[in-house]
Amino acid sequence: MRFGNSATFVLLIPFILKKLLLLFFTFHSALLTCFAQDLHVIDSLKNELAQFEAHEKEMGTNLPPLADTSKANILNQLALNYWGNVHDTGMYYAQQVLTLSKQIGYGKGIGNAYNTMGLCAMAAKDYAAALENYKNALKVRSAIGDKNGLAWTYNNLGLMSGNMGEIEESIQWHRKSLEIKQEIGDKAGMAATYGKIGHDYVNLGKFPEAVYNYLNALKIGEENNDKLQICGFYNDIGNVYYSEGNYPEASKNYKAELKIAKETGDRLLVAFAEMNMGRICYNQGNDTAALNYTLASLKIFEKVHDIGNVADVHYNLGLVYLAMGKYSIALSNADSCLREYQLSGTQVAIPQAYIEIGSIYKKENKLKDALDSVTKGLTIARQIKARVLIKDAYKELADINAALLDYKAANEDNKEYIANLDSISSNESTKKIATLEMNYAFDKREDSIRAEQEKTNIIKTAESNRKTIITGSAIVISILTLLMAVLLVNRQQIKRRKDKIIFEKETNLLLLEKQKMEDELAKAGITLNDYIINMMEKNALLEQFKTDVENLKNLKAKEIDENRVEQLEHLNKTTILTDEDWNKFKELFERAYKGFFIRLKEKLPDLTQAEIRLLCLTKLKLETKEMGAILGVSFDTIKKSRHRLRKKLGLAEEDSLDDIANSI
Repeated sequence: MRFGNSATFVLLIPFILKKLLLLFFTFHSALLTCFAQDLHVIDSLKNELAQFEAHEKEMGTNLPPLADTSKANILNQLALNYWGNVHDTGMYYAQQVLTLSKQIGYGKGIGNAYNTMGLCAMAAKDYAAALENYKNALKVRSAIGDKNGLAWTYNNLGLMSGNMGEIEESIQWHRKSLEIKQEIGDKAGMAATYGKIGHDYVNLGKFPEAVYNYLNALKIGEENNDKLQICGFYNDIGNVYYSEGNYPEASKNYKAELKIAKETGDRLLVAFAEMNMGRICYNQGNDTAALNYTLASLKIFEKVHDIGNVADVHYNLGLVYLAMGKYSIALSNADSCLREYQLSGTQVAIPQAYIEIGSIYKKENKLKDALDSVTKGLTIARQIKARVLIKDAYKELADINAALLDYKAANEDNKEYIANLDSISSNESTKKIATLEMNYAFDKREDSIRAEQEKTNIIKTAESNRKTIITGSAIVISILTLLMAVLLVNRQQIKRRKDKIIFEKETNLLLLEKQKMEDELAKAGITLNDYIINMMEKNALLEQFKTDVENLKNLKAKEIDENRVEQLEHLNKTTILTDEDWNKFKELFERAYKGFFIRLKEKLPDLTQAEIRLLCLTKLKLETKEMGAILGVSFDTIKKSRHRLRKKLGLAEEDSLDDIANSI
């Protein structure tokens, strides 16, 4: 928060927006604070994304669909942590969220993507694109009934409107968000949104309305014992008192803020509170103390690279140095903060910087420069309808024109200053604020007294009931204890007998089941071995037939038994180890080695049927010659097949196919 010699500082939106973002997004588990503050969060999310992608690559098509929604959520969190200061990177991740969410039909992810893309476009000052994305987010979130998401997007639209100086529109968006938060019972979100509405009313110069919303927010924060919110709303209420020049009340609220900030251990909150204490010291004429407080807050903001608040502190330092007569240093600080505000595109902050620069030029007696700078500030203040800034600009212009001896212009400026001052800081306004504060304090005190009385009544009633109950209970307990003891002994005896019978039955069933499984396994093994021997004998017979055919072909034509040759040739043409043989073999093998083929497919999914057969025979510990006999191929063919399979599996020399087969 910046400070000055008037009420204008409370209207400067950069601090307000950053503070509101810190409050709001903390309560929704998505910190949208400065990028530099979240480097550890970003690193953690990137590591999580890398681990997910490695797992995704390993699982391939077996990855469950739900995992893709997790990936979309990780990408969205990355985008949210980048959007503020590195909006192009945030947009890159948000577009990935949109593409992935559309592919998997993840409605919530689509809504999140559009919402985050809106934030990134807003940070890039592309308000047309931001609005389009927010509208898309609203459409998707309405369709899927994502009420919490709708509230987020309404808040973002409010923040964008406030950034653009459209304060009334900002209030309407925030009220839409508040209605949803009340409906879903989001207490923390309600408090944060009340605070946003309060800030908007401050920008309009409607202080009673602002305090009303701040007190609602503070009440919820105290009910939830949320020190972060309590701290922020004490700051906001203090700012209103400060704007009205009621420094004792402002100081009371700032001290409460600083106390709670230190309790939380949050360095940023302490920095805000110290900056506020600097403001009080400045207005009390204690420039040294003001400088010390302000420099202390600057040190914290610079350490966490909070650029926006660094700019605010430079603004405050400009005023302190101006009061100390160090005009060149004051002007340097004022120029720095103006450049930051122009880069950020936050319209409400820019006119205040121009007014401050004009004040410095006035002190240096550079009246033409002063007039030019303050006039620029007034023009922008009128465009965004910032009434308090308009008031301060006319006050400066009246002083400058008087110094230029243009008394007519000075008189007109002074009239405008008084008119705006009366509309903002009227006695009625002050009374309204005081009444609101008094009612809040009274309600709070009454609630405390009522709660204490209810507590006392409950204690008295409980004590009376306790005495009555103790007397009767002692007798009942004695009787019940005796009955329970008898029942307990009987129950234990019955339970032991039942447990013994159940145990014996279960033991016998387990033994029978075990024996049955062992018998079936032995039978399956014998059947498989017999089947293998039969196949070997069959293939040996076929080989002999083949030899006989060749021998018969070498006989003289007249000695050839043509019928026999024809039969043998027909037999030789039959398929060795047919599909029927293979299916029979697999059935027997599966009975002996249950689940083998499933495990083999999971571990080695790219094997051919021939390679699967080779591994099955390897698991049976058959010799190469025996394998050839079963498969109907030569010894060398088996060797070549084993070599190719080892190469395909990438086995080292010391590894063997037997180990692979036995491990499955």
